[in-house]
Amino acid sequence: MRSRTKLPIWLSAAFVIASASAGWANCGDPSHDGQVTADDALIVLRASIGIGHCIRSECDIDGSGKVTASDALAVLKLAVGEDVTINCPSSTTTVPSST
Repeated sequence: MRSRTKLPIWLSAAFVIASASAGWANCGDPSHDGQVTADDALIVLRASIGIGHCIRSECDIDGSGKVTASDALAVLKLAVGEDVTINCPSSTTTVPSST
């Protein structure tokens, strides 16, 4: 029989913190590849016009409560290295469109 190994308390706390902030870590990266690219902007744009889906905490870059073409533009600006203010919500609500 295998015995269970207990994690050190500091490692357990780090896991909880990382899990809680996972949505923020993916802000602007709905493809989950670890990089913000033009592909991510396309995902956001498709969701903003109702032909795609994305998680609001990853695609609502400006925190307006909706995924819009402005969010897609902000993601594209991030992808090319421009300064963008990020204000993604912390929820994990899937937003199919801005309507």
